[in-house]
Amino acid sequence: MPKRLVLFDIDGTLISTQGRSVRAMHESYEAVWGKPTAHLDYSMDGKTELGITYDLLKLADIPRDQVSAKLEKFWPFYVDTMRRLLQPEHVVLHPGVRQLVAAVDEHSDTVLG
Repeated sequence: MPKRLVLFDIDGTLISTQGRSVRAMHESYEAVWGKPTAHLDYSMDGKTELGITYDLLKLADIPRDQVSAKLEKFWPFYVDTMRRLLQPEHVVLHPGVRQLVAAVDEHSDTVLG
């Protein structure tokens, strides 16, 4: 029997980082590509980090090939920035998440991702 993959958007859906993950992305973009992005009107909801990166830097007038060329530098910088800005006490688990994940995980035909 085929399995169903259930994916969740984490920040804003399962947890709240109280804006710290967004701040880490903006700080990382400016450090790696040299342009601020926090002022740009853009919704990150439901998107992957890679998709957000391409979309937001396009709005900052950075060509896709230049974005791609610096991704290897961006990812470790972003992770380090997240570690610096986001501590366990900053993460708020939304109500019902534990029960939801447990209920989905009980189904043998379902894989959580």
